[in-house]
Amino acid sequence: MKKTRHNTLGFTLLEMLISAVIAAFIALVALAGLRGVTAVRSTVDRHSETADELRIAAGQIRSDLLNVQPIGKTIRFEGQVDEDGAASSSRLIFRTFSNVKVRKDEPESELYEVEYFVSQSGSDKALMRRICPITGVDTQTAEEKSDGGVLEVLADPITSFDIGYFDGSNWSKTWSADNERPPQLVLVNLAMSYSAAGGKTKLFTRQVAAGFNQGQFTAETNASEFNWEEVEGQWQQMAIEN
Repeated sequence: MKKTRHNTLGFTLLEMLISAVIAAFIALVALAGLRGVTAVRSTVDRHSETADELRIAAGQIRSDLLNVQPIGKTIRFEGQVDEDGAASSSRLIFRTFSNVKVRKDEPESELYEVEYFVSQSGSDKALMRRICPITGVDTQTAEEKSDGGVLEVLADPITSFDIGYFDGSNWSKTWSADNERPPQLVLVNLAMSYSAAGGKTKLFTRQVAAGFNQGQFTAETNASEFNWEEVEGQWQQMAIEN
């Protein structure tokens, strides 16, 4: 009787099915890992972009405030609060000096009017900066003339733009242009947020502080002994209470 010889060099159907299942499992694990790496990379990029955007915005505000001339006829310093239902945001307008021209190939002095405010479109808010050159004085009205200007987005979206003004004894969220001088201390609080992986919200904050010491302190206040940390703490407490 003849014996039938079986070919042992091939794969059985069961072995092929097992191999396919294992290969599919490995592919799924690799895909999940790739998605995780991509999500982390996206979060890191968004983290860096938000932090850089807030840092640049704070740096621009600080630079403008440090170039304010607190004494003289060219002074204008005004702080307002824009109300929108239950929400509110600050608006700051002042004169500053800059050696960087706003408009190329146009005559400009070094004196500019700068305005910071929050622009809202739906639920999105953006921190805006408007800078307008002061080009001269009207010979009939003796008022300063401005010509054009540039509007730019500094931070988008902005979560909070809050400013406090210290007059030497008290804090306020507004500063009237009728004062004809800047406050002794200005504190600007900035915040930006973004949605990270998992639905968590990441919040970034920056603070800008500027003091105007040139002749603006009262007789009872010695500028060299002024306690900046104390008044900053008072502002933080006022912001919490409000």
